[in-house]
Amino acid sequence: MSMKRCFLFAVLAAGILSVVSCAKDDDNNIKSVVVDFEGNAWKKFVAINVGSTYSSEVVTPGYKWQDEATTLSADNISTEWGGVSYLSSGFAVSSYNSNDLEKFNIFGAYERDLYVYNAENEDAVKGGGNGRSDNFIVGYGNYEGDKSGEWGNEDFRPTLSFSDGKARTIKGCYVNSTAYFVSITELGNEFAPALKKGEKITLTATGYDAMRRETGSVTMTLAEKDNITKSWRAWDLSSLGAVVSVRFNITGGPTDEWGMMSPKYFALDDITVEWDDSAQAE
Repeated sequence: MSMKRCFLFAVLAAGILSVVSCAKDDDNNIKSVVVDFEGNAWKKFVAINVGSTYSSEVVTPGYKWQDEATTLSADNISTEWGGVSYLSSGFAVSSYNSNDLEKFNIFGAYERDLYVYNAENEDAVKGGGNGRSDNFIVGYGNYEGDKSGEWGNEDFRPTLSFSDGKARTIKGCYVNSTAYFVSITELGNEFAPALKKGEKITLTATGYDAMRRETGSVTMTLAEKDNITKSWRAWDLSSLGAVVSVRFNITGGPTDEWGMMSPKYFALDDITVEWDDSAQAE
C-alpha cells in the first residue's frame, strides 16, 4: 500500500483550499486522507496511451481501480461496443502531460485523450499532476438529456464511488483540463469551434447517499473565452456532505444536434476524503 498523506482541509478567506497535515483528531475521531494516485500500488492502474483509450489494448475490459485506504473507486469503463473502451464514460489513471496544442488539434487528436495540460512539458509522463506529482485521473462523459449523442438520453456522467457502500465526505480536489480540451476550446478545428465570447463550459459534481438520493451539487467554470483552465485549481466539494458516490457532468460551449461539441474531458487529482473513523467501525 502506498504512503498516503493525511490532511485536514480548511477554507481560507480567499476561497483557496489549504491543506494542514495531521494523523488523526483524537477528540472527534475524524480521519482525512488525500487520494493522490501515487506510489507502487497505483502503477498497475496507470493507463497506457498507445493509440487511444478507444482501443481495448489501452484500457482492457473490466479496467477498474480502487484506493486501498478509502475504497474510492470508479465505475468500470465500458467495453461493450466491439471491445472499444472509454467510449461512453469513465475515469482512467494517467501520467501523460503536454503543452503542445497543435498536436492535439488535428484529426485523431482524441487518441491522446489521457494527456493533461501542463505548460512546462511538451510531452512527458512525469510532473503533470497537482504539485508536480506524476499521476492523476482523466474523466470522460456527460449527460445532456435529449442531446446526449447517438445514445439518446442515456446518462454517461463519470462517477466516483466508495465501493464498501459507506458514506464519506469528499472535502475537495484539484481540477485541470486535458491538452485535447484546451486545444479545441482555444483554437477550434473542423469538428468543433473555439469558445466564443459569452460561451462557457462548466463542471458539476452531484453527490448521492446510499439510497441514491441527491445530497447536493457544486458547479465550477472550467473554460470560457480567454479564461481556460490550464493549471491545477482547488475545488471545494464539502457542501455535498457525506456521500456514497459523486457524478461529474461537463456541459456547455458550442452545441449541435448531438449536444456538446467540445471534448468531454477533464482531470482530477488529490481528492481529500474525510470520515468519522469510530462511526464507520460500528
